[in-house]
Amino acid sequence: MLILVDFASEKPIYMQIYEQIVRKISNGSLRPGEGLPSVRRLSEDIGVNIHTVNKTYAILREEGYVKMNTRSGASIELKNPDKQKLIPALQEKFEILSAQAAIHGISEEEFIRYASQAYEQVVSNSEREKQI
Repeated sequence: MLILVDFASEKPIYMQIYEQIVRKISNGSLRPGEGLPSVRRLSEDIGVNIHTVNKTYAILREEGYVKMNTRSGASIELKNPDKQKLIPALQEKFEILSAQAAIHGISEEEFIRYASQAYEQVVSNSEREKQI
């Protein structure tokens, strides 16, 4: 599994790994039942601390994307997520993005247009990947 980390980025490494795995699940590159590298192996492959990968996997597990098994390791398991649990986290992210947009003079209409475009791109990429 290819994960690229930008060590110069201000974004925490665990979040970079998390976001790439979520994107791979979204576009079908990672499918339910598919195993992820062990925490140790992934940390060695990308050159980060084992605790960084462990934190990423813990978040993925908490959010229902990954199942952890002491014998077989981590695998993709898309539980039917409880949307009511997801909504507060999304609202928090939207609030931060909205604040950033407002600070930079982006109107509500522009913000909604950009969000819609991003969503369409994710869905479009997912459909394209499924056809391959």
